[in-house]
Amino acid sequence: MNSPIKYPGGKNKELNVIIPNLPKKIDRFFEPFVGGGAVYFSIDKEIPLFINDKSDELINFYNQIKNQDSEFLETLNKFEDSTQFLLNLINNYKDSLISIYHDNFNNIENLYKQLQSFLDKVDPLLKENIFTYTLSYSSFREQLLKSIFDKYKRIYKLTQKHGQLEKDEDLINNITTGFISAYYTFNRTIYNSQVELNIPDNIQGSYYFYIREYCYSSMFRYNKNGKFNVPYGGMSYNKKSLTNKISYLSNRNLVSHLKKTTIENQDFYNFLEGKNLKSDDFLFLDPPYDTEFSTYANNTFEKSDQERLAEFLLNECPAKFMLIIKNSKLISKLYKEGMPTLSGKLEIFEFQKKYLVSFRNRNNKDANHLLITNYPINKKR
Repeated sequence: MNSPIKYPGGKNKELNVIIPNLPKKIDRFFEPFVGGGAVYFSIDKEIPLFINDKSDELINFYNQIKNQDSEFLETLNKFEDSTQFLLNLINNYKDSLISIYHDNFNNIENLYKQLQSFLDKVDPLLKENIFTYTLSYSSFREQLLKSIFDKYKRIYKLTQKHGQLEKDEDLINNITTGFISAYYTFNRTIYNSQVELNIPDNIQGSYYFYIREYCYSSMFRYNKNGKFNVPYGGMSYNKKSLTNKISYLSNRNLVSHLKKTTIENQDFYNFLEGKNLKSDDFLFLDPPYDTEFSTYANNTFEKSDQERLAEFLLNECPAKFMLIIKNSKLISKLYKEGMPTLSGKLEIFEFQKKYLVSFRNRNNKDANHLLITNYPINKKR
């Protein structure tokens, strides 16, 4: 089963190593840092499942799928309908949009006026077909004009530098980026104003999914005021369709998997304490890495958190666990081959793309990613 959301650091590509090396007997499954949930969504055993993440937005998103909230799904379809309408509008007025550029190539001021006139002409269509939630259409119109004009100016500068664009197709692709990025940026503004606009959880979940799908490389980045500021993904995203992905959010198996899962939203320790962990329970852990950039969704995971996690795994956890982590001086200090835990000794493997390499009897300080367990796995040493 695939994860329903794009998420940085996802482990989809590593499942061929992870899944075969899970314990053969698992009574209960726990994932304290679920993120995109690649491993969680791959668990097909009929056992109790528990997932957690400190990101309020991510957990809200999973709960909206679990509850199959109708407004959550309807809003996503409105985003898709609006995007497809813009693409159709561009196609229908392609010749006009190209002419505006060619006719005003050396007159930026007049080009701006012509764009204003064009938007005046199609305003009734835009008002009728573009979903703007609680903000006025005029706010979107303002963003649209700015975005398209910026693209025309960019094309002009590129032409001045490299010569005339060879094909009108190149021109229209750039113009299309202006339209679709305008809608993304407009929706990002709403996404960043959830508190001020008093947006309910179900609609927040819709905006979260839309932004994750259309932002550049599914990045998490916030400015000093805590506002999400990742730009639109770019030209390659222009004709992206969310239809199949939205449909997947109602997939019977996906929804059933979430419905039989206890979903929590708190610190990893608070999530795990009180669960009365046993030796045949299993924890899969993929925490934020020990790097300078260890902030996801405005939630930091610092040195002290890495130390708390190690303390729990080594001295308080009777369950089996698998930890995947990027190597660093701190991590190599916290976890050492053969170190005793409550229910076994640490085994550490270098985690490469298609296989594991044991750390036993060697000291590879340059290893990139580590897979750490407190139970033996069947890999050549």
